[in-house]
Amino acid sequence: MKTLLLQMMEWHAKTIHGKDYYDVWHAGRFLDEWVDQETLKEIKNTFGHYEKADSFRALKAV
Repeated sequence: MKTLLLQMMEWHAKTIHGKDYYDVWHAGRFLDEWVDQETLKEIKNTFGHYEKADSFRALKAV
């Protein structure tokens, strides 16, 4: 699911800014440089860290 989400964010960035504006081939490593700030804020809440409580929080994130 993460792979598909990343692909959609790449498509969105290329649609908004043009296909050559951002280099998105880094498998999401530098997505904070090309994804819009609203998406970046939400995605940080969607993926959990390696703690039990945070995993449940991320699971419940919409």
